Amino acid sequence: MPPRGDLTGQIEAARKDLLERTEREVADLRTGVLGEVAQIRKAADRRVGDSLARVDTALGRVEELRGDLKPVLASAATLEQHADALTGDVKDSLDDLYFDLKGSVASATVAATSVSQMSLDVRAALPKAISTWQGIGTNVDGITANINRLTKPRWYDRLLGYGLNGVVIYRNLNPATNLTIKGAQIISSRP
Repeated sequence: MPPRGDLTGQIEAARKDLLERTEREVADLRTGVLGEVAQIRKAADRRVGDSLARVDTALGRVEELRGDLKPVLASAATLEQHADALTGDVKDSLDDLYFDLKGSVASATVAATSVSQMSLDVRAALPKAISTWQGIGTNVDGITANINRLTKPRWYDRLLGYGLNGVVIYRNLNPATNLTIKGAQIISSRP
């Protein structure tokens, strides 16, 4: 049976070794998690940027449509003025209205074509945008799973706790250890 001092030294050395290993593993785990989070953030930023570029393209199409509708509205205003101006010679006023109506129909055709093209562009871009957002959701689910995995205790966490509790109980129940610790505290507290 080894002397009590040797056993205490061995327990102290084992405790220090365990503490150093645990600190190294926690530091490595933290570094790995932070690196993975940074990569996920970069990927999400890139995907959001792509989505915003597609939205900007769609907004440009809407602005083009607005520009195409301006002549139609101007022609409609002119038609209204001509209709109000109809007084004596109805035939001359209707002849003047013919070219305005023809221009309005042409403008409406251009506007309808632009709306059709825009809807085709939106229909083509929408599946890509949806898959991008689903990918972001999948990544967020992965992050949540990793955080859950990191924060739930495991069997070796309990084993470490039981071991450290045993060392503390042993120290508290062993009078020689208590005297040694008290003596070391008294000596270290003097200037």
